[in-house]
Amino acid sequence: MPARLEGKIAIVTGASSGIITDTFAAHGAKVVAIDLAPPKDGASFPDGVEFFAASVTDADVWTRALDTGRKAFGATPDVLVNSAGITYTALLHEQTDEGFDRTFDINFKAPMKGMQVLIGALLAEQRGGNIINISSIAGVNGLPTKTAYGVSKAAISHLTKIAAKEYGEKGIRVNAIAPSMIRTGMTAPPDRTAFMDSVLHLTALNRWGEPHEIANAALFLASEESSLVTGHILMADAGYTI
Repeated sequence: MPARLEGKIAIVTGASSGIITDTFAAHGAKVVAIDLAPPKDGASFPDGVEFFAASVTDADVWTRALDTGRKAFGATPDVLVNSAGITYTALLHEQTDEGFDRTFDINFKAPMKGMQVLIGALLAEQRGGNIINISSIAGVNGLPTKTAYGVSKAAISHLTKIAAKEYGEKGIRVNAIAPSMIRTGMTAPPDRTAFMDSVLHLTALNRWGEPHEIANAALFLASEESSLVTGHILMADAGYTI
């Protein structure tokens, strides 16, 4: 059976903190991996991955990502996974402009810029492509103390649908994944873990999600197995929103 992403070149942001990069590489993709720093504890990326350290808000990060793909793998990347993101916790009347702006810059404006740059390159080369944004249940259901985070994720979900309509006829699919409680470094601190555990009963499956489950959802959306799927927000939320 052929590798599910054979021949694809993907850009993955937030690459050091999750396993999307490893999953894509294991299924035949070449990957341009971007994060603030390489993986911790001496971990390394598999073969077929070119990493560079940068913030998704850096002015040149997206052109640098395209150039890295072209130089390392001989072609313009045709897949983008916007996985980098931050959270910001504050009651509405207590949040600061600085906190809101930083959250929105990283969670919405940077992914939008990445989409603009990649779509422009693909249109110029008359090629199809595939974009996967990481949204959140916070962008669907309002969560207390998550104004900035929730609004930024709602915005990326809506942008996903708009872009899917604008570029579908050009062969560019755009989808998003909206996870719920996923066991990652962002949810590891004891105070957050206790909160997450306290709301598990609100999910149909009554459990946390694991990073590999989100990676597998991204794998499906990036592959030709989902060739008829675009403009979809995949709720990988253990049934939280049903």
